[in-house]
Amino acid sequence: MANLTGDPMNSIWRDFEEDVIRETERAADSIARDISREQGDLKYSVRELAARVDRLALVCRAMHELLESLPGMSKEMLAEKITEIDLRDGLADGRASPTPTKCPQCGSMICKKFNRCLFCGYRDPSGDPFDTI
Repeated sequence: MANLTGDPMNSIWRDFEEDVIRETERAADSIARDISREQGDLKYSVRELAARVDRLALVCRAMHELLESLPGMSKEMLAEKITEIDLRDGLADGRASPTPTKCPQCGSMICKKFNRCLFCGYRDPSGDPFDTI
C-alpha cells in the first residue's frame, strides 16, 4: 500500500475539506449572531407587551374601583358583566372576541380590528373602540 502523505490529490482533498470546514464555521457564526439578535428583539417585545398588560390592568382596576364606589354597584355585578361579555361570541373562553358584522355597502364582513371593511373601505361609525385594541 502506497504512502498517501506525499500524494498531491491527498493534499488538495485536505485543503478542500479545510475550506469547507472554515466556510461552515463562518455560516454557523453568522446564524448564531442572527439568532442572538432575534432573541434580543423578542425579549424587548415581551417586555413591551408585559408593560402594556400592566398598564391595562391598572386602568381596569381604577375603572372598577370608581364604578364600585357608585351606589348600587358591586363585585357581583362586575362578575356578571364579565361573563356576559365573554359569552357574546358563544364561547366561555375568557376573551372578549368582537362579533363580526356585515358591511352595509358590499356585504362582506367588517374587520372589527380596524373598524372598516377590508374590501370596499366602509368605516363602521358604530364600531366599538375596544375592538381595535
